[in-house]
Amino acid sequence: MLVRWRESPDVAGYVIHWGMTSGAYTNALDVGAPEPDADGVATFELAIRDAGETVYLALTSYDDQGRMSGFSNELSALLP
Repeated sequence: MLVRWRESPDVAGYVIHWGMTSGAYTNALDVGAPEPDADGVATFELAIRDAGETVYLALTSYDDQGRMSGFSNELSALLP
């Protein structure tokens, strides 16, 4: 699953949180700070193997002091 987001200023890295129930993120992966494209959009390929299921995900970010943000808006997608 390809996850894309617009970079924010003063962010040292991002964590992708996901799960199979809305608002219940049972998995998290620190993806660091992927290099954004020319439009400022970062991309990360998240390997989820639950074909036919709906996955719910949100991002948090952290600064160079390790302080975490709140969750982004939740996104959902049906896995092929």
